[in-house]
Amino acid sequence: MTDAELAAYLGIKTNHPQWATFIASLATEKRASYERMHALEGEVVLWQAGLGPEPTDVLAESTREERHRAEAAERCRRKYPNDAAEAKE
Repeated sequence: MTDAELAAYLGIKTNHPQWATFIASLATEKRASYERMHALEGEVVLWQAGLGPEPTDVLAESTREERHRAEAAERCRRKYPNDAAEAKE
């Protein structure tokens, strides 16, 4: 994927004066994730149109999932404070 294609995928207008600087500043891992997301979206479109096999790859954002679990656990601790104290014993 070229820098211009990545900018378009991310919704960045290539007529903005800083678009190339932003794309160049992306971490390699982040750029690879965006490129894989783009490829997976294409695979899903083909599958939904009946022109390709069902995609088997899954993209997961573990940081988001971990944050979500931590927030859910905190809400549970606030709602049931006695259960949390008993669990520590």
